[in-house]
Amino acid sequence: MHLPKKALLSAALLTSCVASLTACGGSDGPADGSAAGTKKDSWVSDQQEWADQQAASSFVVGLSGTAKWHEGLTARLSGFTRRRVTEDDTTMLDDGQPYLTFKVTVTNGTRQVLDMKQFNMVCPADSDQVLSDSVDGAPGNHLLAGDTVTWTAGCTFEPKQTRLQLEFTPPLDERTGETAQTAIFSGTVPAE
Repeated sequence: MHLPKKALLSAALLTSCVASLTACGGSDGPADGSAAGTKKDSWVSDQQEWADQQAASSFVVGLSGTAKWHEGLTARLSGFTRRRVTEDDTTMLDDGQPYLTFKVTVTNGTRQVLDMKQFNMVCPADSDQVLSDSVDGAPGNHLLAGDTVTWTAGCTFEPKQTRLQLEFTPPLDERTGETAQTAIFSGTVPAE
């Protein structure tokens, strides 16, 4: 019986593959079943770990929702108001510059004191935080366990702009040394 070259090559390749799989136990790891893997396995694992960390580093909340962190630390936003800088405002912005103010309420339901100077707020892209007579900014003191604090914050915000994204990251967890997740408040506000 005479087999074509293609059939012989395919049979030889199949035999080689089967033999290599059975000789190695069918895996990329050592034959003894130990946990050591290949460089590819390690790379895939590292990539998955990075993706998991990125997903776990933030969470999304609606503008009217409440962000909840460990042990009862919460933040919520309210009272969104569009404004324009007037000559009476003490600010670095030009007269007439549009901005948005809102109340930030943080409740410390944890058992530790929070350093509010480390509470970080990020305004939308291409926007700046506003400090003026109508915006007092985050408190620079500590928030005791069980206490609540509310302050007025503000960001420059164009009149036609309606989509708003604000990011808040609470202070470092002093017990674990871990950085808390960033709460991304996202939603729409009425146009001017």
